[in-house]
Amino acid sequence: MIVTAVLLLPGLGVLLLLMSRVEDWLAAAPGAARHARSGRRRHLRLIRGGASGTPARPAAKPSTHRAHAA
Repeated sequence: MIVTAVLLLPGLGVLLLLMSRVEDWLAAAPGAARHARSGRRRHLRLIRGGASGTPARPAAKPSTHRAHAA
């Protein structure tokens, strides 16, 4: 049992170090993208109404067919 603990301890230490580095990397403020071009519109809009000129889609009407499904 002691042998198992001694063999696992360095592995757990490395895992802790790596997870700490990954956490710091993810929490760091992102810098400017290398491919970013100022003044050009993005092609992909992931948020509804994200573009200033496009309104958000209206909410879908509830279906009577699904209301009686349960």
